[in-house]
Amino acid sequence: MFPLIVVSRKVSTRPTMISRNVCSFLNKNPSRYFLAENFARRTFFNDFKAKDSIVRSLPLTAAKTNFIDLFRNSLNRKANGQQPLFNNNSNDPKGPKGPQKPPILAIVFFVLSLLIPLYTSGNSQGQQGSQQQEQTGANGYGGPPNSITLQDFISNYLTNDLNKDNIAKIVVQDKSIATVYFKNTANTISFSLGSIKQFESYLERYAPDTPIYYQLDQTSVLSLFGKFLPSIITLSILAWFMRGQAGGAGSPLNRLSKMGKNKATVYYPENYTPPQGAPPNVHNNLKITKFSDVAGCQESKQEIMEFVDFLKNPTHYNKLGAKIPKGCILHGPPGTGKTLLAKACSSEADVPFITISGSEFVEMFVGVGASRIRDMFKLARTLAPCIVFIDEIDAIGKKRNSNKISNGNDERENTLNQLLIEMDGFNTAEPGKEVVLMASTNRLEVLDDALLRPGRFDRKIEIDLPDLEGRKQIYMIHLKKLKLEINTDTSLLAGRLASTTAGFSGADIANVCNEAALIAARFESSFVEFDHFEEAISRTIAGLQKKSKVLPPDLKKIVAYHEAGHAVCGWFLKHCDPLLKVTIVPRGTAALGYAQYIPSDNNLMTKDQYFDTMVMALGGRCSEELHFETVTSGAQNDFQKVTAIASKMCKELGMSPKLGYINYSNDSSGGISVTKPFSESSAIILDEEIKNIVSDCHERCVNLLKEKSDAVEKVAQRLLEKETITRKDMLELLGKRPHPEKHNEFEKYLDQ
Repeated sequence: MFPLIVVSRKVSTRPTMISRNVCSFLNKNPSRYFLAENFARRTFFNDFKAKDSIVRSLPLTAAKTNFIDLFRNSLNRKANGQQPLFNNNSNDPKGPKGPQKPPILAIVFFVLSLLIPLYTSGNSQGQQGSQQQEQTGANGYGGPPNSITLQDFISNYLTNDLNKDNIAKIVVQDKSIATVYFKNTANTISFSLGSIKQFESYLERYAPDTPIYYQLDQTSVLSLFGKFLPSIITLSILAWFMRGQAGGAGSPLNRLSKMGKNKATVYYPENYTPPQGAPPNVHNNLKITKFSDVAGCQESKQEIMEFVDFLKNPTHYNKLGAKIPKGCILHGPPGTGKTLLAKACSSEADVPFITISGSEFVEMFVGVGASRIRDMFKLARTLAPCIVFIDEIDAIGKKRNSNKISNGNDERENTLNQLLIEMDGFNTAEPGKEVVLMASTNRLEVLDDALLRPGRFDRKIEIDLPDLEGRKQIYMIHLKKLKLEINTDTSLLAGRLASTTAGFSGADIANVCNEAALIAARFESSFVEFDHFEEAISRTIAGLQKKSKVLPPDLKKIVAYHEAGHAVCGWFLKHCDPLLKVTIVPRGTAALGYAQYIPSDNNLMTKDQYFDTMVMALGGRCSEELHFETVTSGAQNDFQKVTAIASKMCKELGMSPKLGYINYSNDSSGGISVTKPFSESSAIILDEEIKNIVSDCHERCVNLLKEKSDAVEKVAQRLLEKETITRKDMLELLGKRPHPEKHNEFEKYLDQ
């Protein structure tokens, strides 16, 4: 334990003398370098107001050789009005403690201060009510006992000389009730006053010598004090809370001043030194995403890489007179990799990357969003050349309101206007000072036209759902992270998985791979196998398997024939998608069974394809009609699909001869449509056409199932036996499809 140094109070009070005396003492005794708080208080605390800052600023863990110099410099800086050399929390192993919290007692007093005015007002109202109740007479006039009206008082007393001389005095309470006292009796009379000036004029006319007194209810001290108590306590707590913290980092005033500062995160390239005024480099250890980690959007990635190449080699483009686009916006369905591309761009560009979400600009305070926009672009100009990325820009970039009725202030529009002004102020022609703005959104149609015009967002890069080859590349990336069997052909496995997950986004594929690994761990498998991937795909499509939901034998038979009708129709119809799996195992919340098909990546469909799709959807209900006496509600979802397809054919695609080539769709942009874009007569024809199409498909489905009744029986019995059958079982039961597969790219994976 270090010895404690104690110096007499008689030492010179000047800071320089204190420093000189203490330093000479420490020079003579170099082993006694430990300075305790008692020593500081006994020597120079009488002259320094900021007492704790000096003691806590001293590094108690400093070396003996430089401790004296550090102490001398700290004293001199404090004497000159400067900040100490060390933070007052540098010796705290737990780090800064942050702003002080108000004590519980202060909070209790504050709550009580809010309740006292309610108590006093209620008490005063209760007293007034009791007084009024006491004054209410039994005569029902609402006045005190012996209550009369003002007119009766004037006619019976003021104009009557005998009664007028008997009046001793008149007392007016609260300028509303007058009480008359008499000389020869203790009885009194009272009456209500409408106007005090009119009553005084009557007295001056008829009885000017009658004394009149005014009595006013005086406010109690408690009630008067209660009116000011909440303000006093609130201001006291606020003053205590900001005590000694007016300029601190965690003070309320400082937090209020920083409300308009942007909340963007800055990522610096490796070995990059931020300029003065820029945030420090605190993200060096984060996971780095490269362009090689992004797959399924090769064309979009190529355009993003062009921005990166321009920032790395601007002279190559400047020689040809080319200018880099000021901004690009990434749009497409959710989960396609827009944010992932932006992360890869930040890693590959070798320039600072500023990222922020659009919701960070939305605040309840007026002007905060616009202030953060200005601050963010000021930071971007400081770090130029750099890239600014705004995720989900539709939070601030929606179309401005054109409603003339609403004249209120819209904070979101102010933020958008500031963003438009800042984007116009970019100077991308100056070499070495390029600033590129990137943004992403799932709803390009809701963005303002002024934001999307050339000069602001010059490029609109669409990132759509990946095709077969794109899904295969995404699977190749995610399969590298999984533990597969040693001899597994990764390319073949990725191709098979890609062929069975048509329409999946990159996020869906990542979820499938993760679910497969979780299923393998659940069954304590050493490797992730193809069966685990199949179960993960089924769970993603149809939901969790309900093993505890056991169907009765009669209901299970109905479901088996229902799904067999779907499978047989899809197997023998020419334009249907390839069948992958049929199951009667309950999944999700309502599905008692389902048939999984592989849709094509081709978005162009013919009229025959629509008809075959509707026939296949009606296969379940038609099978129930042919094999059972009654039908069930299991075809509800099938009817919705059939009605939607038939309605689309008639209203939008011009596939109805009676309606012609007219588009009757009502584009309400997701809102509620009040009017219809067709007349009542057209609506009748539309209903008839939809019904005729559905009836024709039903008739075709019934005829097909009657013709293939043996095939329906085989498939239904196999489903009752195994509960789940695959494409191999269908080939075994029904043979090869009579029509060639329309997806040639899937054949090499489906028959493996």
